[in-house]
Parts: sequence; structure tokens; C-alpha cells
Amino acid sequence: MIPGALLLGSLLGYYMAGRALTPVLAVAQTAQRISGSNLSLRIPTRDAGDELDYLILTFNRMIERLEASFQQMRQFSADVSHELRTPITAIRGQLEVALFTAETTDQYREAMFNALHRYRPAEPDRACAAVAFPGGERSDRTSEIAPESVRGGR
Repeated sequence: MIPGALLLGSLLGYYMAGRALTPVLAVAQTAQRISGSNLSLRIPTRDAGDELDYLILTFNRMIERLEASFQQMRQFSADVSHELRTPITAIRGQLEVALFTAETTDQYREAMFNALHRYRPAEPDRACAAVAFPGGERSDRTSEIAPESVRGGR
């Protein structure tokens, strides 16, 4: 009789524990579907007003903060991309014109020097500098390509 009661109590405990953990498993499965590409998904609350609902609300708030951060990063990337593309396109245009119009090596050098230095910011802001110069140092090799007239040799 005691072994039967123990067996029945164990089975009942197993069943009750499984039922108690079902909402936790549902939350975990929903959380598995949330990724960086679909941060707009949220875990629905159960409206039970218990600790699990509090955990779900906290988790959803964290996802909102992550979504806002991801959006800021996307916007920053788009802004940096635009800021880099505009001068690069202008430099390329100037250098292409120089290819067709310059007749001597000195004219090529002068055109390259002018194109590169026209769009060099005097003091790049720190965010763009961090993107453009990840090592923290810029190499200033313009003296190697600068025409003699610009270096003061004329």
C-alpha cells in the first residue's frame, strides 16, 4: 500500500510540475523566435498578475530598448555611408577628368593632390574618425604625392 501511494504521489507531482511549467515553456518558445531581424515581436502577457507576467513585461521592455538601439545603429550606418559616398564620388569625378585632360605626370599629381585635399575635413568628428581610422592613427603621406608647387618648391 505504501509503495502504491508513493508511486501515485510521484505521478501526480510529475503531472502538476509539468502543468506549472507549461507557461514558462511557452514564454521560452516565443523568446526563441525573437532575433535581431524581428525585434518587433513581443511575448504576450497572460494577464495573471503573477511573477511570470512581471518577467514577461521586463523581457518585453528589454526588447524595446534593444530595438531602439538597433534602429540607432542602422541610422548611424546609413548616415556614415552617405557622408563617405558623397566626397568619394566627387573625388572620383575629379580624378576621371584628370585622366582625360592631364598631359604630364606633374598634372596628374596636382589633380590627385587637389582632389584628395579638397574633401579632407579639417577636424573630423569623432564618430566618423572612428569609422575611417579604426586604429586611431591616420597616415599622412601627402608629401609623397604632392606636386612641387603645393609643397612650396616653385
